[in-house]
Amino acid sequence: MSMGNFERKKIKGAFVVIKEIALNSSVGWSFVWPAILANALRSIIDATVFILIAITVYSNSGFTWSGISFPEYVLAGLFAGLMLSSSLTIPTGSLNFAYGMGELDVYLSLPYGVYPHVIGSLFYSYLVDIIYMITYLTIGCCLLGCWPNPLNVLYAFLIIVLGSLAVLGIGLLSSISYLRIHVKNPEPLTWIINLLVNLLTGYYFPISLLPRQLRFLTNLFPHTYVFKLVRFTLYGKGIPIGDLVTLAIMTVIILPIGILTYVKVIEHCEKKGVFLKWS
Repeated sequence: MSMGNFERKKIKGAFVVIKEIALNSSVGWSFVWPAILANALRSIIDATVFILIAITVYSNSGFTWSGISFPEYVLAGLFAGLMLSSSLTIPTGSLNFAYGMGELDVYLSLPYGVYPHVIGSLFYSYLVDIIYMITYLTIGCCLLGCWPNPLNVLYAFLIIVLGSLAVLGIGLLSSISYLRIHVKNPEPLTWIINLLVNLLTGYYFPISLLPRQLRFLTNLFPHTYVFKLVRFTLYGKGIPIGDLVTLAIMTVIILPIGILTYVKVIEHCEKKGVFLKWS
């Protein structure tokens, strides 16, 4: 077989793995559509519960943020946060899952390594996230009686995609923990970042409620800019250009560094044997 044919077969094989993982990555389900339908049902319940809690809080407090009611504030956060969470957790979480299922050795034996598995897992997670996002927005709008302009929804989604790329860079960077721990163990950096994101970036409550000493930390996370931009854009309040430029700059810087770091860490782990099931 010529080198050209081998490379073509190698690329084709990688795409097959990506497709199969993307369509069959749900834990505990044998088929993709039952898993997707189950996730859709769960998203309906989650959205209803979150929005009703926000409505209850708002009815007692009347709290608003930049002319946005608290239920609308919560709805936009739910809509924006899903893909950001996947971007952060999947780069290392997919490796932990494959290790636990005894599949990581198989991927390592393939000529294209673990990368198609990671990419496929990311695509599947995004697919489920989009189902959740549509459900959250639909349920929220029905309960609140507010229907954003479809163009605003599109702009908000594009902002989320941009922010997801920046957060993906952070997720890839978190793989540096594998230089010190085994892949079978929980990855600590992602856990810490998730904790800080929930506390500092305006997901659950406005940043203005934080102690003054902590507010400067919010600027370190792409999530902060995504949540603000999505809330303004979704409800027709305009697009804060300064925040959009900052988010774009963060993406351009963080994502390439994350990709380079991830590749180097994977190469190191392959040489040291820390990905092997029985090492």
